[in-house]
Amino acid sequence: MLHVYLQIARRCVDLHALLGTALSERNTQRQLVDVKQVALPRATIQALIDGYHAGESTYRLAERFGILRNTVRDALRRHGVAVSGAKVQLLSEDDKAEIRERRQLGETIAALAYDFAVSPITIRRALR
Repeated sequence: MLHVYLQIARRCVDLHALLGTALSERNTQRQLVDVKQVALPRATIQALIDGYHAGESTYRLAERFGILRNTVRDALRRHGVAVSGAKVQLLSEDDKAEIRERRQLGETIAALAYDFAVSPITIRRALR
């Protein structure tokens, strides 16, 4: 019986050593990125403001300029732009009326969402 416990102990020591080696290799392979906080140029901030006022979302602006969405939001707020969760009304009142009419005729929410290029949730909200 003691022999079995010694074998288990040796395996634990071997596993511990193997795990330690793997972790140290992973840490040496990990590259630390030096992130520097850089102020956005005035031209970029103005482009963000113009894009947001034109109806572009903070997500799209962040993607277009290669920055974080929070950076876009913070820059807009610092320059007096009121940032809300839903900036653009995706459906006009005419679209909503058409959606209600087509839904009463039996069209599915998924088909309506596809036709109007919006999410099914937006269609459900229009049906309220």
